[in-house]
Amino acid sequence: MRAASAMSPILVAGMIALSACTPVSPTAIPPSQTVTPIGAQGAGAHPTPTRIGAPTPTEKIELSPAATLEATPTLVPPTPTPLPPIHASCHPDASAPLEDLVILRGPEHLFGPSCQASGGVGEIAASWDIDRDGNPESTDVVPPPLALQPGEYNLVVTFTDETGQVAVVELPRIVKVGEPSYPDWRYGVHLDYQGGNIAWDRNSLKSLEEQVRLFSAIGIQGVRLDFSWDSLEPADGSYDFGIHDQAVRVIRAAGMDILGIIAYTPGWASPSTDSPWNGMPTDLKDFADFVLELTSHYRGQVDNWMIWVEPNCSQSFRSTDPYQYTQLLKSGYVAAKYGNPGSAIILGGLANDESQYISEFRFYPPEGFLQAVYDEGGGDYFDAVGRHPYTHPMYQGYDLMVRRILSIRDVMNSNGDQSKPLYLDEANYGLISDVTEEIQAQWLYEIFRASRETDVPLVVVYNGQDYGSATMFFETAGLLRKDGSVRPIYHSYADIIREGL
Repeated sequence: MRAASAMSPILVAGMIALSACTPVSPTAIPPSQTVTPIGAQGAGAHPTPTRIGAPTPTEKIELSPAATLEATPTLVPPTPTPLPPIHASCHPDASAPLEDLVILRGPEHLFGPSCQASGGVGEIAASWDIDRDGNPESTDVVPPPLALQPGEYNLVVTFTDETGQVAVVELPRIVKVGEPSYPDWRYGVHLDYQGGNIAWDRNSLKSLEEQVRLFSAIGIQGVRLDFSWDSLEPADGSYDFGIHDQAVRVIRAAGMDILGIIAYTPGWASPSTDSPWNGMPTDLKDFADFVLELTSHYRGQVDNWMIWVEPNCSQSFRSTDPYQYTQLLKSGYVAAKYGNPGSAIILGGLANDESQYISEFRFYPPEGFLQAVYDEGGGDYFDAVGRHPYTHPMYQGYDLMVRRILSIRDVMNSNGDQSKPLYLDEANYGLISDVTEEIQAQWLYEIFRASRETDVPLVVVYNGQDYGSATMFFETAGLLRKDGSVRPIYHSYADIIREGL
């Protein structure tokens, strides 16, 4: 018992020495002890563990072999606390509608992006690199409006906090719309559809190639061509550009420009079961998606687009409602500018009010229709206006044709659009009601004379070649007969172009 009792101080001393080698958690430090905090030694430094109750240096402690101490374990630095990450949300973002991604031209449409940032350590700085050239245009989280030059921009915003932590946000493509690339040609011709199918042979392009050869030979510079939605997107999201790709190649190979018509609703996008093609689409996003796909696909090949055709006539646009058409126009314009910022977008060629002559269709007077589009805020959503001033050569005459053109110009001027061009994107008259081929050929001279008098820079003769049953005047308005032979009007057009009328 005495031996055991005599060893007690040594065991106790050994236990004290062991406890001096063991780090003590901060919670175990008595209130009278002080531990140097990490921050006082610099960020990332680790304090020297403080020994508590250690023996004095002069005290000698002898340990039995059984009580020999093991080597002091290496201290593992504690895992550093991660910095709070930077969170940022920017406008516009990838889910923003197209209207927010396209900046309309004009000084009132400056680009005003914004970001909200949180987290990080201390103050967060932001730098906006608008054109990704490595030189930021702004260092504000919410920069003032930016006056961008026309073009496309892929913005990068870099956020940095006080510790040097960096977060990068890439915004979607932003488009600044500049002045449109208007057609630089005057003499055009339309190549038509038959029942939704292109008039030339869909299995070969021989017929199209022959038409293009004949038209380019007399100096015709442009072709107006249908790009029908119901033909190009027969199922939602499924596109078929095959025949149009071939047509575009043939036309452009002949040195001719293209004015494309975007129109006609596919059945899957319209609630109507009897006649979906000329109805308003159920969801304008479907239309915008198609226009974006179309204009992107043909960018650099087709840069001039018309949104619908004769929207004031129920034959082409069933409702003839200018409010509905304005919504269609806005949607198509924004999508087209996003797909091709330099494109020229034309308000669909307006028909005459023929209600007194044609009872099966409903007409909205063209002047009132255009004014209603302006009233609905549509004035910023077209670059030019199309007009179809069909006028009977003998029973109506030259003066009425001129008035029909000028009345639309008056509406445009009264709404501040003096600088926007007015186009005759359909002009001619068919062989009906006493009109002979010779009268038709002479009337083409009068159409071009009227266009000069009214400052119309572009005329599209309708049509390239006859088709159908010849029961409507436009079915016999071709420069070529149904069998492909040339009419006298073909030679008249050649003379008009040669004379520069």
